[in-house]
Amino acid sequence: WLKPFWLKRLGAPQSRPLRASLPGHLAAARPAAMVERLTYRRKNRYNTKSNIQKIVKTPGGRLVFHHQKKRAKGPHCGDCGGKIIGVPVKRPIEYKRIPRRDRRVNRAYGGSRCAKCTRMRVMRAFLIEEQKCVKQVLAEKLSQAKEKEAPSRKGRKSKA
Repeated sequence: WLKPFWLKRLGAPQSRPLRASLPGHLAAARPAAMVERLTYRRKNRYNTKSNIQKIVKTPGGRLVFHHQKKRAKGPHCGDCGGKIIGVPVKRPIEYKRIPRRDRRVNRAYGGSRCAKCTRMRVMRAFLIEEQKCVKQVLAEKLSQAKEKEAPSRKGRKSKA
């Protein structure tokens, strides 16, 4: 893109808009396009997170604001923070309107934990229970071994 030759001659800084630095006879040749002013269509007149607007051109050629809803995040796993697959992404009030079976997945920890974390929880619980069983079996074996040794010692002492 070539820079206009008159910018060097006038010594205008680059940060100023091009229209302001044009000589008088060239500036009058290009009229500035007027931008249509837009007004908020609801009560809230401030640019907040809950008052997001989108500019839309109507069939009549006017520019108007359309109110945008907040983007929904959807449910996330309580353990790993990942998204829960199979549950629709909606705003919290919209979950109230859909049936309960659509708000969760058909398994243990359906609506609050993802499949990977559920599998880990089930495996952990199973292994802990197995470990308890193994400890109990070992304790029984030790107690039986002690019972066998104890009477034989008493018998020897009584004979002597």
